[in-house]
Amino acid sequence: MKNVRNRSEGFTLIELLIVIAVIAILAALAIPNLLSSRKAANETAAIAQLKTISSAQETYKIRGMGTGGVYATLSALQTSGLVLWPSTTGFVKSGYTFADILATPDTVQWGVSAVPNQGAGDRTFCVTMDNFVRGQTGTTPPADIATAQGSGWLPVQ
Repeated sequence: MKNVRNRSEGFTLIELLIVIAVIAILAALAIPNLLSSRKAANETAAIAQLKTISSAQETYKIRGMGTGGVYATLSALQTSGLVLWPSTTGFVKSGYTFADILATPDTVQWGVSAVPNQGAGDRTFCVTMDNFVRGQTGTTPPADIATAQGSGWLPVQ
């Protein structure tokens, strides 16, 4: 008679280890792509927000919401309801921190920068009164309007 070995139902340890190894390899391939997609999405959202701020600046000035036909700070744009922020503790959206380039915009000049928070993006963006959104690699915002419109800051989209 033939010796029949009883084998219990289920997976062997080797089979389980192979499945875990395959899942680990797939995860190692997918995670970097997901992170780069997230950074690209944050950068696109920052550019869109700067375009919104640019439109809001023109609306603020044309409607005469400020005294003497001046442009607005980010605080004034928020107070007037032209730009909304998800947080009340600062101008942060989609992993970027937005800040006025000029402490007090006037009737001619204004500018806003968008700097990525840790890991949110690889580029810093800005927009000024010429309504062009510009960007450069790194996390250093422009010091003034002339720098923001300088050769190191290239127009985006």
